[in-house]
Amino acid sequence: MSVAKNIEITSTSALGFEDAVKQGIKKASETVKGIRG
Repeated sequence: MSVAKNIEITSTSALGFEDAVKQGIKKASETVKGIRG
């Protein structure tokens, strides 16, 4: 049996979309284990 957890991450960056995604994942990974993306 598989279990999945979906969370929504919101982030902004003056440098662009890719930087915002990287910052959001970095911050979320401080408290959520096993983030892949």
